[in-house]
Amino acid sequence: MRKIVVIFVFFSVILSCVSSCSKRTSVESTKKIEYADSVSQADIERRISQVSDEKIKSSLFDEIPCEKKYNRIVVNIKQSVYKIDEKHIECTVTNQNKGYGFWFCWLVFLEQETQTGWIPVEFKPGYLDANDDYYAFCAILDNPTIEYSTQVMIDTEKAFYEGQLKEGKYRLKIYVGKEIHYAEFEIQD
Repeated sequence: MRKIVVIFVFFSVILSCVSSCSKRTSVESTKKIEYADSVSQADIERRISQVSDEKIKSSLFDEIPCEKKYNRIVVNIKQSVYKIDEKHIECTVTNQNKGYGFWFCWLVFLEQETQTGWIPVEFKPGYLDANDDYYAFCAILDNPTIEYSTQVMIDTEKAFYEGQLKEGKYRLKIYVGKEIHYAEFEIQD
């Protein structure tokens, strides 16, 4: 009789764990997320460009003021020439207004120069959440005397740009605050 009670209690505990996991899973699976593969790159850029003035002029931290004018932002490409099989193309974004944090878009776009001007290199968004605004805040707590900077990059091996790059002149398109900054480079074979 004692074994039956122990087995019953054991299976009751397992059953309650399984049912609570199922409930949690079903709640998560009903969450509505519109993934970016169902929207275009232009839709994503439009969403990024519509970030609110309130957001880009407010700090995440009481101790760090936020940049208001975004007029001292500098972007520097890591290399002026990349090989066609390069894995990453990197750029540094710096606010030369010391001690002021800034908002930047971590999603970087790529454009190629053609005879008719600069055209976007379409990427395949895949796993991006189209409801995100793609902005992050750059600052360092307890260090108000330096220029804050961050690295941004594109990964040329992943699905975003896989197989699309060829020799030529390109530029990264980076949103900092509501401003667009460019970092030009070349790709060579």
